[in-house]
Amino acid sequence: MADLGLAGLVHMTGYLPAPTASHCLAGADIGVLPFNGGVTLKSGSLLAHGLPVVATRHGPLDPDLVDGHTVRLVAPRDIEGLARALLQLLAQPVARARLGIAGRAFAGNFTWSGIAQRHFDVYQTVLGNRPITATPQPPRPGREAT
Repeated sequence: MADLGLAGLVHMTGYLPAPTASHCLAGADIGVLPFNGGVTLKSGSLLAHGLPVVATRHGPLDPDLVDGHTVRLVAPRDIEGLARALLQLLAQPVARARLGIAGRAFAGNFTWSGIAQRHFDVYQTVLGNRPITATPQPPRPGREAT
């Protein structure tokens, strides 16, 4: 950070307890996950906070992480691509808000209450009390909502 002149702009927190980390994330504009191995669904806590997220692609790409809809994806180790994606989102508040909303809706599928509801729905279907329905997820571009 010092070599890039960012020492006064970036603060490294180290480990934070979950409530403190959540509080800090609530004040952020964009989350960045520049992992060399790429982002996976296990890396989705920023999505749950409603942050628009720029992340590196994981190979093979998880089909639920839709570039430009759930997250903004760039290639691993692509510094210019990462900077470009960040600058684009900073300049587009509406796109940034949509990305955050879609990410939060998507992350809701992985909460304990969301998982419990899907299990309940399966049991109700097996018992014949309810028709089979699709898991609620935000519609992907080019697809109709289910």
